[in-house]
Amino acid sequence: MVFNAAGPRFGSFYNRLVIMFYMEDPMAIKSIVCCCGMGMGTSLLAKMNVEKALSNMGIKGIDVEHSTMTEAKGSKFDLYVVSKDLERETKSLSNVVVVNNLMDIKELETKLKAAFGI
Repeated sequence: MVFNAAGPRFGSFYNRLVIMFYMEDPMAIKSIVCCCGMGMGTSLLAKMNVEKALSNMGIKGIDVEHSTMTEAKGSKFDLYVVSKDLERETKSLSNVVVVNNLMDIKELETKLKAAFGI
């Protein structure tokens, strides 16, 4: 693969720039699931709050869903957002955000920033 299409005057800086913009990060978070016991009320509210937190953070293009913990475990998501009471059910999962209050936008923003590495 040739990245230096603009010529030698741009050198390796151009190569790094093109790679940075055109190669996907395999660890990037593209899907988030918010979980609760029944997968209806609390997880739906959490989903809306996660979407609001992502918007406040300027992050776009993330698929946010809501589900029961059981259903979410059977699917592949990049990040799982759960309340403290479901923490013990996430032992087999990687990339889990545990929050004390799913309705607290500031807590969600703080923990999502850590998950996104920002």
